Amino acid sequence: MTKFLKVFKIFPVFLAISSFSYEFNYLARSPEGLLMGDAYTTLATGAFSLFYNPALAARNKLFAFYPIPVSLGATDFVTETDKFDDLDTDETSTLADAVIGTPLHANAGIFPTIKLGWFTFTPFANATTNAVIYDNVHPVIDIDYRLDRGFATGLGYERSKGNGSWAFGVATKYINRRGIFGQFDVFGKEFSDVVSSDGSEIDAITEGLGYTEGKGWGFDAGVDYRYTKGPGTWALGFSALDIGNTTLTKTSGDGELPDQFMSLNLGTSFSFDTPLLSWTLSADLHPINANIDTLQKLHLGAKVGIPLLDVMVGYNGGYLSYGAGVRLFPFRLYLGFYDKEVGENVGDLRSDRLVAYISLLDFTIDKP
Repeated sequence: MTKFLKVFKIFPVFLAISSFSYEFNYLARSPEGLLMGDAYTTLATGAFSLFYNPALAARNKLFAFYPIPVSLGATDFVTETDKFDDLDTDETSTLADAVIGTPLHANAGIFPTIKLGWFTFTPFANATTNAVIYDNVHPVIDIDYRLDRGFATGLGYERSKGNGSWAFGVATKYINRRGIFGQFDVFGKEFSDVVSSDGSEIDAITEGLGYTEGKGWGFDAGVDYRYTKGPGTWALGFSALDIGNTTLTKTSGDGELPDQFMSLNLGTSFSFDTPLLSWTLSADLHPINANIDTLQKLHLGAKVGIPLLDVMVGYNGGYLSYGAGVRLFPFRLYLGFYDKEVGENVGDLRSDRLVAYISLLDFTIDKP
């Protein structure tokens, strides 16, 4: 097990394959949203607004500050404990046999956000690794490791009439992406060096695997409509993220560097909110424009909240998600599980994942 963990220490974020090429990679996702099936296009009014719909920047009433929102994700090894408990070997072949066909996932990100009126600014650093070993005869590992750093900033405008209101928003983002993307022979020299390395030659190894860096600018736009009567609110939203694709210009390295592809998103939700009980139902279609199985574009979510506690369930493109959250100043804490299809069609290659989120010292002023 020691060498298995060392591989992930060396590659803080490991993933992909021809199978993983079917997974649509968003720049960032809300952990709460993932636990609601990622049906979050009309609900992302916190630190993740600009990663779902820039029109939500207009829904901030006065001032909000999220200084330390941290998201963590990993493969859910709990469901396959027996498979990894006895993995204590230095042999590459034994490592391959143990994890072959199991999608591996790791993620860590921070998204501090400030909102002032209709203006939102979110610097971010988000590292994601996905990997899978396939082919029992001649094992090959597909790796998609990306470290994204940069910022997103957006501006919204709200117009109200009676119980209804429209919001429009635009945003821009700067992305610096570093990563390793490709397929490698498990028994080849490059990957064997990773398994046996003591960490002293990591730079040379990653360079040999095609570590590449690039940067680029992207643009987003969105619209959001809300009708509120009493404690109930119905919302309908549409967003276009990374319009025309955000092209990343390579600045170093000889490997492949994927662009951030455009995502068209449509969502609706109904929320009922009182001091003692709140509940929300939501439904999304996204990414509408992506060349993936249609069922993977369907997202459904539900949340029930009482003072201090939220419970969430969802349907994420063919699989269930669930979790719970605690709201107790000075922190918010969410923890749960979700599955994601990383193959061509639902049922081809399921990635079992867990996600955790902690946000410290959130501060909002909704009224003057």
